Amino acid sequence: MAEQVSWLLTDEQFNPAQQLQAETNFTQNNGYITQRGCFEEFNSGNTLKGTYLKDVFASEQLSNLPDWTSIIVRLNTDVIDLCTCEIISYSRILNKNEGTLTRNFTVKRPAGHSIEVNVFRFLSYRNNQIAAIRYNIKSIDFQGNINFTVVIDGSLRDKAQLEKNPEWNVLQVRTKADVASLWLQTRKTNFHVCEALCFEFYKNNSLKKINATKIEKSNVVGYSFGVDVVKGEYLTVYKYVAFADSNLMDYRQLTENTTQSCLDAKAKGWEKLLEESKNAKLNSL
Repeated sequence: MAEQVSWLLTDEQFNPAQQLQAETNFTQNNGYITQRGCFEEFNSGNTLKGTYLKDVFASEQLSNLPDWTSIIVRLNTDVIDLCTCEIISYSRILNKNEGTLTRNFTVKRPAGHSIEVNVFRFLSYRNNQIAAIRYNIKSIDFQGNINFTVVIDGSLRDKAQLEKNPEWNVLQVRTKADVASLWLQTRKTNFHVCEALCFEFYKNNSLKKINATKIEKSNVVGYSFGVDVVKGEYLTVYKYVAFADSNLMDYRQLTENTTQSCLDAKAKGWEKLLEESKNAKLNSL
């Protein structure tokens, strides 16, 4: 059960039956992007991925756009899913003063392996077209390969979305070595939107240059990569995402401008982006 203390909203127990309401409670909004509090990793239980941009409508409601938060994690071939794990500890905190969302959990997989995960997500208040995730995973007793699939996912796999017709058409998917993008058009209202992503990958605080596998499907773009670990080692993925829509600029400029904004965010770096966002949020209170 979530408890609110002043400017903090906290949850210290994962209850799959209450996940949809929890996702609503832990929604973030920076004035341009609204993001439901869904998990980054795969969730086989009740969930509704929800990403919305200001004034981008599908008929009378805001259009639910492709999910930018997705980071699928595999221990060898075993997909991390909190609904099928033994949960040792769990917490989720929405800091309304800072505009940040954190989750911490330790789980034991059916195969017997245990891991510790810390996830930190924010929508920038300094540049409200930028969002970022830090996903940290530590091996408690797992030895093998940990793989990450880092994507923008427009496949509409969620049950609630599959029950209605898609609100948009994907016009272009593009995955380059350093940035991936997805350009779409809303069906009834003719808004154009572009989402772009890039990432950084660290092992034990050391930046790793890796040859990630490019993912470029009809409605999914991104990268897949992984490394071998032993007990006690930890991995960190920084995921940077940029958004833009045709309310802000000519739709023909969306892909170029959004991918450049994403690369600029990565170049600025996690710490600077977060510091600027926190300061902007605190100054707005």
